[in-house]
Amino acid sequence: MSGRLPSISPDTDPSPRIRPESRKPGMCRRIGWVCAALLSLLWGCSLWTDRTPPDELIGVWQTDAARYKDCPTEITPTRIIFHTVTGAIDINTIQEIEKTTEKGKTLYRIHYENAEGLVYRLSFYFLQSPEGSVIQYKNQPQLIWKKRK
Repeated sequence: MSGRLPSISPDTDPSPRIRPESRKPGMCRRIGWVCAALLSLLWGCSLWTDRTPPDELIGVWQTDAARYKDCPTEITPTRIIFHTVTGAIDINTIQEIEKTTEKGKTLYRIHYENAEGLVYRLSFYFLQSPEGSVIQYKNQPQLIWKKRK
């Protein structure tokens, strides 16, 4: 033997490896883009929350209770505004709205951010009555708030 290795051409190579020319061009890149798109979609969906109140909540809500008679609560498509007993107007940005059922009643939870960046939650029941729509704050069920017409 002369010490030379026998020559093997690519067509007669018995090894089971994948040859570069047999791969589809850009397949890894396409798979990477598909994975990135799916991850972006899943991440984006996890950030989505309902921020717009339903039409039944939008408006000015007033109570006949003596202490809060001049303190309406206003709900707009983006804000919840409280008129306080001291005469101040507290304008807040709605961050999220949840709607569930509790004790057979519709329960809304509005998460809102005040001017200082603090986030609060207002929970109330929404009810239909013969006189129209009413809300009851969960922490003050004795107060009935009616939608101003």
